Amino acid sequence: MSLYLQHVPSSEKDLLKQLINDYLGELYISKETKLCSKTVADYKYFNDYWSDVRRHPLFIIKSNEVVGFTLIRKLDNVYISIHEVAEFCILPKHRGKGYGNKAVEELLLHYPGYWRIQVYDRNKIAFLFWENVIENYAVRKITSKFEQRNETCIWQWVFVDN
Repeated sequence: MSLYLQHVPSSEKDLLKQLINDYLGELYISKETKLCSKTVADYKYFNDYWSDVRRHPLFIIKSNEVVGFTLIRKLDNVYISIHEVAEFCILPKHRGKGYGNKAVEELLLHYPGYWRIQVYDRNKIAFLFWENVIENYAVRKITSKFEQRNETCIWQWVFVDN
């Protein structure tokens, strides 16, 4: 069975909370950033993913098993709409199997257009992953920049996938 994305129904919020708590704990322990929430309780917009049509909570599924998740939000301005990856995680036991790349292919298929990706500079694995994704899938990279935010540095890319 192939990998696919599945909207997280409100009945599965608790599972997503658990996965996000593990993910945020992993980021916090590895000292990726001082800015990230430590738990879902600190995650200001978590419940908005079920009430705001511009937000999409998605499980990444392979062979009927949750292998990861992503939170996507759509940002609208006067000129264009941009999809943004708020969170993206392949669960530790499923990493290194190509699931991340396949999940991104599915995201771009279901949400075509402009994208913005942000990665903390200390998260070298995520940086390399997203740089590779953008190299492989972007039709046109619009911006790539590095910026300082408080005590944390962030890489940001904006690109078009088709």
